[in-house]
Amino acid sequence: MSLNLANAHTVNSKREQSIMEKTIKTAIDVTKSKGKSGVIEMMNPNFFGCSFEEKELSIVFHVKKWELNPQGSMHGGLVSAAFDTTFGILTHYYASDCFITTVDLSTRYLKPVPLDSDLIIRVKACSVGRTLVSLTGDAYFEGKDTIVATASSTFMILRDKKTQLTPLK
Repeated sequence: MSLNLANAHTVNSKREQSIMEKTIKTAIDVTKSKGKSGVIEMMNPNFFGCSFEEKELSIVFHVKKWELNPQGSMHGGLVSAAFDTTFGILTHYYASDCFITTVDLSTRYLKPVPLDSDLIIRVKACSVGRTLVSLTGDAYFEGKDTIVATASSTFMILRDKKTQLTPLK
């Protein structure tokens, strides 16, 4: 690759990274605002980071008392909801203004998620097609290398229906 092509690629990647961050932050704000999303709004997802080049997104969820199961750790259904939310927001980036829906979601629980921890959900789009998006993800605590859960999911992009998250781009 010539120097000019390399510079153009770098400039384009930085521009796309900026667009991705802005789009995802807007989607998170819309997702958790105005009483539209119930449990997602209550879980209060916050942007942690993203990578245009790697097709990745990380969102942090602070574990609150209402989210605990009888054993005192985060309820498994809410761990899955955190994955589904993060997968969905990344899929919205690729689907633009089209409606999306979860086709499947599989979660594996490896360690308990305690009260007052910051659970980071990091997901990656493995394949982005015209209709289907396949993703994988893991959950961990900030500053620790231990994975506490993993998940995989497939989303469908419904091209003839507009997104429920507006405005997105």
